[in-house]
Amino acid sequence: MINVSTSAVAEIEDYRGTKTLPAGHRVALSQRLRSETSELHREIEARLGFPDSIRDLAAYRSCLVSYYRLYSPIESCLAAFPDWDGNGIGLRERLQGPRLLRDLEALDVAAASCKAAGGEWVPLVPDFAHALGVFYVLEGSTLGAQYILRRLREALGNQIDGADAFFRGHGAASGTMWNTAKRAIDSYGEKHPESCDSVIQGACSMFGAVGRWMTRPE
Repeated sequence: MINVSTSAVAEIEDYRGTKTLPAGHRVALSQRLRSETSELHREIEARLGFPDSIRDLAAYRSCLVSYYRLYSPIESCLAAFPDWDGNGIGLRERLQGPRLLRDLEALDVAAASCKAAGGEWVPLVPDFAHALGVFYVLEGSTLGAQYILRRLREALGNQIDGADAFFRGHGAASGTMWNTAKRAIDSYGEKHPESCDSVIQGACSMFGAVGRWMTRPE
């Protein structure tokens, strides 16, 4: 079972937009992202209904396949931008596609059978600012995923042994990784104030893409 610390709860509240800022606090880009996407975030959580909507191993497998099909083309798009390292973000170590692939292999699902989502499902990423907004959503999702995994463990037990890398996220390092990402985002916002709206647009488009894809009729 995953134990969730008080600090981890604070980090998830920070991402969801439920953490209150002190009066007069200067709004950094990560805080704008939190505030301006909080409604979308809550809507997506309600629509997906995790973890209660994953009742058995077949549903768990289907969930991972759907995420892999969506994240694979999105992360390939993000990786095409050369700006990550220069902005303090090691993208390679944060990619979720490889973790999903390991989980699928453990569940005897061949990656070749998982057709990537078409362009109509993937958010438009015309520049690095939009890519950074998409990244914000992807990285932030690793925080709440650990809560979901704890519940999935209670429901599915050892059926998902060796196939839980996606929901484990960065494990014990999740808080540190999230804070590093936020600092990098804030630094970008300070250096490129003219691009902040594009970052937020990227985040909103990513939330929308997840909602549409994960609740589409099969």
